Amino acid sequence: MNAIAETIMRRLEALAKAGDAITTDQVRADMSLTRQQLHQFTLEDGFPARKQIGRKFWVNPVALYTFAKDWNVLAAGITITDVATLLRMTIATARRAVRAETFPRPLGSYNGRDRWDRNAIIEWHRMRGGGAKLPPEADVATQAIAKKPRTAKGSRDGKAQKIKAART
Repeated sequence: MNAIAETIMRRLEALAKAGDAITTDQVRADMSLTRQQLHQFTLEDGFPARKQIGRKFWVNPVALYTFAKDWNVLAAGITITDVATLLRMTIATARRAVRAETFPRPLGSYNGRDRWDRNAIIEWHRMRGGGAKLPPEADVATQAIAKKPRTAKGSRDGKAQKIKAART
């Protein structure tokens, strides 16, 4: 999920200030989208409804700008896997934490997966200690945890297998 670029956001803001309805062709041009990308956006819940007047489909630019702002907020959100990594817990434990009443509510969902605000989760985690500053090893992860390198295909116990020479 990619955020909408700042230059496009400025263009949408200018169109919203003007307030004149725009065609879907103009939406594609202003947002630099292909037909397929525009279609994927139209399938999202918050995308403004298109109205057919004459031979063209028209979109409300104010609603489009609101959708774009909400989309960028959602794109900056983190998934349950990222929450688990951030809080240094398993995904199952993170899912239990999400069900707690005090846990921050998700920003929304994309592709059937909820997304949360990273800063709200960090604040929630710090409040678990009664507001006291946690020691660095207990606080949330500030950098991504490096994964172990994968072993080569066909290896056992982390060691590469020797290739037997073909007998001739």
